[in-house]
Amino acid sequence: MRISKEEQEKLRNYCSATWRLNSLEAAERMFKHVLQFHFYILLQTKGKNYPNRAYMDASMLQQMIFAKTLHIRKMFEGIDYDGGKLGKLNTIIDPTNIGILIRNVYETISTFHLIYVKPNSDEERELLYNLWVIAGLKYRQRFSYTTEENEAKKREEGQEIETKKQWILNSSIFKNLDEQNQKKILNVIRQKDYKIIFEDAEVKVYNWSNIHEVLQLNQVLYENMYTYFSLFSHPSNVSVFQFNALFSPKSEDYKIVALTGMEYLFSFLSIFLADFIRVFPDIGELYNKIPEVDQILLNFHNTQARGRQYSINDTWKILD
Repeated sequence: MRISKEEQEKLRNYCSATWRLNSLEAAERMFKHVLQFHFYILLQTKGKNYPNRAYMDASMLQQMIFAKTLHIRKMFEGIDYDGGKLGKLNTIIDPTNIGILIRNVYETISTFHLIYVKPNSDEERELLYNLWVIAGLKYRQRFSYTTEENEAKKREEGQEIETKKQWILNSSIFKNLDEQNQKKILNVIRQKDYKIIFEDAEVKVYNWSNIHEVLQLNQVLYENMYTYFSLFSHPSNVSVFQFNALFSPKSEDYKIVALTGMEYLFSFLSIFLADFIRVFPDIGELYNKIPEVDQILLNFHNTQARGRQYSINDTWKILD
């Protein structure tokens, strides 16, 4: 698309003022652009038939991302309290609770990438999906139920665990691994985990702290990111004095920390959208039809985190 120099400058100024996220107003603009397209996806995929349960679950992850983002936006609007005669709590943004949800968004987009984007074949993808299902169902097996209906469901899920485990053990991928790498997969199943990739006939096991390597995120910016958000999630002593510093008298540090969280959040959402379009190309067709300003803003943080080779399309060139 060709636009005039004046239009280009106006678009560039708006986009840069928005994606920099150096104000609460800029973050609110980003929320508007991101949520609108995710809602558009939700409407377009409602009632859609998928080839199997795995792809239906992939679409459901997008809906979960949308809901989580709505919750974060609501929290970003701030909280207050009217204690009547006791006084009032002025409106504040609590970045500690926002950080907990941002970490959850990161885990969700990482799971999507690991299962649906990273695998090199359909069999590999199904193996990762089965590990994911087994991990969740094994955790549910811990629960005790008082009704026969729920106990029957528990037995049914126990059988599903065994069926999917046997599928993994009988897969050509598993059989072609050496004993050491087969043990890695068996150990992952025992630990109720699924965060692995296959690389040169080797199983590489990851955790939440280093999963950014699988997503090919900028090492400098994301290496310690998960630990950073984990400090908000646990009642460590660090979380206590961090909270105290955020809301000390005459300080608005909570706004600065909240905006830092938004930088990560919109990076995760941008990465997820690019990955989602790779898995569902028809969503890419919808993306190419929305206004150029939306395309640029929704794609920007993805390319900043992973490089231009991961760009959804070339609309960003309008600004050059």
